[in-house]
Amino acid sequence: WRQQTIKIDQTQPAAVTALATLPWQRSRDVQVVGEDATSGVDRIEWQLGSGAATVTPVTGGRLTVTVPGDGEFLLRYRVYDKADQRSGWQEGTVKVDTVTPTNDTAAAPASGWLSAPYEVELEGTDDRSGIARKEWRVDGGDIQTGDTATVDTDGEHTLETRVVDAA
Repeated sequence: WRQQTIKIDQTQPAAVTALATLPWQRSRDVQVVGEDATSGVDRIEWQLGSGAATVTPVTGGRLTVTVPGDGEFLLRYRVYDKADQRSGWQEGTVKVDTVTPTNDTAAAPASGWLSAPYEVELEGTDDRSGIARKEWRVDGGDIQTGDTATVDTDGEHTLETRVVDAA
């Protein structure tokens, strides 16, 4: 008898990463993961931007794409298995915001003691992903969220405020 090993893979590979559901992120690196249960992933092709040149790195089942800066970028990719089958093109928008938002909350009055509770509207700006929430705390206590910070007990207190963007 003559023994031979036959390997058959009739199942297309799949792209595991779903870019359409990715929120804003602070990193310019995007992970694309492919899988193939039978022969394994050979490579992942990708394009950054519509009509861009296709890049084919030799990566196996994991690829890291670094986008050139902040903003929204179209990323297309497809997975090849070791039987040279390929998935269809997947695409999604990579949204990157590496810039910290600005806390524009007004400073507390510097005129000494107040005779009533202190309230201040929390304000902030973010040019890219937008403000997700506004936070504050008194004397290092629990973080509160909302548009207004309030200090309403007697004594000397430290009020901290911040704005958090969607990234």
